[in-house]
Amino acid sequence: MPSLSPLVACGASGQARVSLGRADPDVGHKLTCKYEPMTRSPRQRLVLTIATSLWVLAVAGYVYTVVVHIRLGRNGRPDFAVSSFEAVVYGAALFSAATVGLVVAVRRPRHPVGWLFLALGVALSVGGAGDAFALDHGVVGGNGESTAVGLAVVAGKASFIAWFGLLAAILHLTPTGRPASRRWGLALRITIVCAAVALLSKAIQDTRFEPPYDGLRNPWAVTSLGMAVDTVAALSILFSSLGLVVAAIALVMRFKRGTVLERRQLRWMAAIAVAMPLMVAAAVAGALADVDGLRTAATGGFVALIPITAGLSVQQYRLYDVDRILSRATAYMLTTLSIGGVYGLVVTFAGLTIGQVVDSSTIPAVVATGAAVTVAAPLHRRVQDGVDRRFDRRRYDARRMVSDHLCAPAPGRSIDATLAAAVGDPCLRVRYWISSKDQWVSAAGQPEPIGADDICIDRNGEAVARVGIGSEGIDLRLARELAELAVSELDNVRLRAALSLQLDEVRDSRSRIVSAQTGERRRLERNLHDGAQQRLLALAMQLRSAQLRTIPGSADAELLDRAVDEIGESVRELRDLANGLHPSVLNDGGLAAALDELAGRVPLKVELQLSPKRFSATIEETLWFVACEAVANTVKHARADVLTLVLSNGEAVRLICHDDGTGRANPAGSGLKGISDRVEAVGGRLLVDSRPGFGTSIEAVIPCASS
Repeated sequence: MPSLSPLVACGASGQARVSLGRADPDVGHKLTCKYEPMTRSPRQRLVLTIATSLWVLAVAGYVYTVVVHIRLGRNGRPDFAVSSFEAVVYGAALFSAATVGLVVAVRRPRHPVGWLFLALGVALSVGGAGDAFALDHGVVGGNGESTAVGLAVVAGKASFIAWFGLLAAILHLTPTGRPASRRWGLALRITIVCAAVALLSKAIQDTRFEPPYDGLRNPWAVTSLGMAVDTVAALSILFSSLGLVVAAIALVMRFKRGTVLERRQLRWMAAIAVAMPLMVAAAVAGALADVDGLRTAATGGFVALIPITAGLSVQQYRLYDVDRILSRATAYMLTTLSIGGVYGLVVTFAGLTIGQVVDSSTIPAVVATGAAVTVAAPLHRRVQDGVDRRFDRRRYDARRMVSDHLCAPAPGRSIDATLAAAVGDPCLRVRYWISSKDQWVSAAGQPEPIGADDICIDRNGEAVARVGIGSEGIDLRLARELAELAVSELDNVRLRAALSLQLDEVRDSRSRIVSAQTGERRRLERNLHDGAQQRLLALAMQLRSAQLRTIPGSADAELLDRAVDEIGESVRELRDLANGLHPSVLNDGGLAAALDELAGRVPLKVELQLSPKRFSATIEETLWFVACEAVANTVKHARADVLTLVLSNGEAVRLICHDDGTGRANPAGSGLKGISDRVEAVGGRLLVDSRPGFGTSIEAVIPCASS
C-alpha cells in the first residue's frame, strides 16, 4: 500500500506514494452553492468557471483514487487497501487547500494565493490519481510498458516537488499578495526556479521505482545523462525544501513586524510555520528510514495544516476578505438541509395521519410544501444570524449595532454616527436628498456636496441618502447593507432635514419682515421729520409774520396766536410719534442710552444695570420695543413700586425687565405676544414669569450672531 508523500531531499530516487481516504459527500454540495449576486459580469463568470473547474478536478482525482483503492482491496489485493490515518491526513490536505483556494479565488480573483491553493489541491490530486492509475493499469493490469502508465507513476512520485514551490509561494504572499520585501521576493523566485528544475529533472530522470512499482519505467527518461540528471534533481529538491523553510521564516518575520490586524490574521499560520523546519526534517528522516507513519504525519503537518489554518484565519479574522462568502454558503446550506428535514418530517407525519383517511399522496406533499415555505424565511434569518456570529463576526456586530440604534437610539447619538461606528469609518458622511430644493443636505439641513463614489440609498424608487466613505479599506458592501438596513431611519432624518430647511426659511422670512418693518418705520420717521413737521413749522412762521402786521389785541391777532399754538402742539405730537417709531437717541447713543432716557420718563423708581456696548441695529431696536412694552405694562397694570432694567451681553444679548407689582401679566396677551414674535423673528426667545408676590419678569435673549 503506498503511503502519503515521502520526502527525499537528496538522492536521485525521491519518491512519493499516496493512499487516499473516503470522500465527504457533503463537500460538493457546500461548494456548488452560489452566494454571489445573481448578475455577474463576464469576467466574474469566467473566474467562477475556472475556479470551480479546478476544484472539481481536484475532487475528481480524489474520488478516482478512492474508488481504485477500494476496488483493488476488494479484489484480492489487501496490500493496496486504504489506510485510515493516511486517508484522513491526505483528505484534509486536499479538501482544505482546494476549498480555501476556491473561496479566495472567487472572492479575490486578483489575489494569487487563492489560485495557489487551488493548484496545491490539484497537485495533491494528481499525486494520488497518478499512483492509483499506475497501480490499476500497470501493476495489476499488466500494462507496465504503457507510456500512459509510466507518465502516471512519474507524476505521482514527483508531485510532492510542486507542493514545495506552491506552499513556499503561499507563505511568502500571505496575506497581502506580495512578498514582505525585495529580499524575500528573491528567495521566493529562487524556490520556484528550483522546484521547476526539480520537476523537469524528474520528468527525464531514469528512476528505479520501489515495489510495487519496480516493474515500471519512465518513458521520457534520458539515460545518457543519468548522473547529471540525478545530481540536478537531488540538488534542486534539496534547495526547494530549504526554500520552503525560508518561506516559513518569512511568514514568521511578517507576523512579528506586521500590524495588529495582520498579526491576528497570521497567528495560526505563523504557529505552523515555526514548526515547519522540524516537520520537514522529520519527513526527510521518515523517508530515509522508511517509517511511513512518521513520514505521513510530518508531511501532513505542513501540507494539510497550512490551508486548514488559513481557513480558520479566514473565518475568524477575515483573511483574504472572504468571510462573507463562507457565512452565506454555510447559512444557505444549513437552511436548505433544515427545510428538507421539515419537508420530510411533515410528509411522513401527514402520510401516517391523513393517509388513513384519504388514499392520496398529493395532500401530504401539499401540506409539507406549505410548511416548508412558511418556515423558510424566518428559519434562514435565524440561521444567518447564528452563522454570522461564527463566520462573519464583524458583520454581525455591525448589524447588531445598527439594529440596536433603530430599536432604542442612545440620547444624542445620530444614525450618521452609528453607521460610522458600525462601518469603522470616522470620516463617513451622510447626505440627504431634498426634492423640493433639488439639493443634497446634511442632517442639520445645510447644503453639502456629494462624491461620485458615494453609496446611493433609495426607498420605493425615491432617492433618500448618499453615504460617503472617507477612509480606505472600508467594506463598501457592508456599508451599503447597513445603510439599507437603516433606510427607514435615514428617511426620517431626511424628512427632519427638509423640515429644518423650511423652518430656516420661515425664520429668514420673519427676519426679512422685521427688517422691512424697521426700514419702513425709519422711512416714515424721516418723512414726518422732513415733510409734515417742516411744513407745519413754515406755516407757523408765516402766521407769526402775519400776526406782526395785525393790530395787537385785535380779534385777528388773537386768532392767529391760537393758530400758532395749535400748530406747535401738532409739531410736538408728530415729534413724539416719530420718536416712538424709532427714537433718535437709539441711533446716537445706543440701546443703553435709549433705556436710560426711557427710565427718565417713567413715574416709578427705576434701577438700571446697563452694558454700554453697541449691538446691531436689529437687536437694539427689537430690545427697545421689548423694554417699551414691559415699561408700559408695569405703569398701566402692575401697581409696582420699583422697576429694574438689566442689559448684559456675552454669547447672547440679554434684557431683563422686572417689577415688584401684582404679577398677573398674561403672556398670551396681544402686547406680550407681539414682542415675543418680534424676538423670535431675529432668532431669540422671550421668557415671561409673572406670579403673585414675585412680580413680573420679562427676559429677552437674542444671540449676538443675529442681525
